[in-house]
Amino acid sequence: MEEKPLNSIDVEIGQRIKDRRKALSISQATLGEALGVSFQQIQKYEKGSNRVSVASLKTISTFLNTNPIYFYGDDSTVPQPGFAEAGDGFDVVKMLRDPELKLLSRAFIAIKDDNLRKSILCLVMSLGSTIEL
Repeated sequence: MEEKPLNSIDVEIGQRIKDRRKALSISQATLGEALGVSFQQIQKYEKGSNRVSVASLKTISTFLNTNPIYFYGDDSTVPQPGFAEAGDGFDVVKMLRDPELKLLSRAFIAIKDDNLRKSILCLVMSLGSTIEL
């Protein structure tokens, strides 16, 4: 069976996924779990041997706290306003180990209505800024 050549855009998108994932110290297994795929599938995305669907890229960008445009080469979109940046006390690893946050993340990702997701995000962000922990 003949191996098809890699598409340079798929390779670039895969490399950007890998770079962003590593910058946040997130494993392939953790990203795969968030997408509902195996870590091997994440490896294929990162190598560019499998094309990332638009729906998966949207989920990846949400999980990696960036805009989908970032994966196409626009570095000005990392990270999105409102997301924690490195060095501000935000512990991604701790967050990923919290069972309630895992459930919240999965439920949020399952919401298909973009307007509803935005409304929920705004609500949670506003509550987070007014509640003292």
